[in-house]
Amino acid sequence: SPCTDDLWMLEAAGPSQARRWQQVAERGPRPSARASHWLAYDAAANRLLLHGGNDCFTVHMHDTWIFAFDDSTQRSGEWRLVAV
Repeated sequence: SPCTDDLWMLEAAGPSQARRWQQVAERGPRPSARASHWLAYDAAANRLLLHGGNDCFTVHMHDTWIFAFDDSTQRSGEWRLVAV
């Protein structure tokens, strides 16, 4: 499959520093690999919202997941399925 199911974030950097990608440690059951999904960051609750997408070929998904970060470093957290 051309899709992966890992989670990465681009770290903010100062004006003289290069930005870099940091992998986020995930716990719990995870959403399957997908493309064409909707993903949003909820800053007030420090979490990600993931909805839908497809399996990178033809199967369309209509599930919704929440990834709650453990703390403000946003280096780890846990997925939870909230709707199928």
